[in-house]
Amino acid sequence: MKIVKLYLIAALASFLSITVSSAAPVDFSFSFSNDFFDVSGVIYGLEDDTIDQAAQSVIVESNTRGFGLGDYVNDAAALVIDNRFSVSGGEIIFADFASALLPDSLLVFSTVDDTAFLMGLPGAVDGSPEFNKLPTPVPLPYSFPLLAAGMFGLACLKRRRSFK
Repeated sequence: MKIVKLYLIAALASFLSITVSSAAPVDFSFSFSNDFFDVSGVIYGLEDDTIDQAAQSVIVESNTRGFGLGDYVNDAAALVIDNRFSVSGGEIIFADFASALLPDSLLVFSTVDDTAFLMGLPGAVDGSPEFNKLPTPVPLPYSFPLLAAGMFGLACLKRRRSFK
């Protein structure tokens, strides 16, 4: 009878852990280029189906000119002017972002004007921005640790009974 109760408790805990899940952030890669230069990076920390939200981090990872690399939100030298994104159905439907990475770089996205540019002391790169959703890592459900704990408990009960 005790084993039946343990199975019922484990099943209830597993069900509750599946239904109580939080929304995972959605991350995007971005790129833009002109005839001579390419810029790419990552936007971290947006939530799907949310309007007018701030990105947690916007990082320029590569630039064929070599300038303006870094985090335009969290860097100590970042001066964020505007940081608004809207995401729907896993796509960025609105972006209005402008930030300076002092002393020498400015990064701007605008879906309203369909423009993006990175400007710095060596020159500028401008183009039409492309945003692509990055694959989201699948989190380990809470039910697995609960199932493992339940199986361990049952093994301990079986071992305890075999010693009696």
